[in-house]
Amino acid sequence: MPDKAIIQHQKQYYWFYKEHCQRGRFKNIRCNAIAPGFILTEMTEKLPEMLKMMDEQIPLKRGGTPEDVANTALFLASDLSSYITGQTIHVCGGMLT
Repeated sequence: MPDKAIIQHQKQYYWFYKEHCQRGRFKNIRCNAIAPGFILTEMTEKLPEMLKMMDEQIPLKRGGTPEDVANTALFLASDLSSYITGQTIHVCGGMLT
């Protein structure tokens, strides 16, 4: 079972995020969040058993890269996402936990 402190932190983050989305709408400010999944980094390279397990569980059969997250941020910062606000974009290869 998840730690109660983690659950409380997630609830506080969600409230903070949604509140800012609501305030920004009057000033034409878009507010979105990026929720990265399993991203390959120097830290995760040191965990080969976890890499194998994650590759089996992720529908796209690979971990994400920092560039995958950066490309999502670029998209959200561009005019291509001009009608997107109040959303959490999951960069997770299809693995929603």
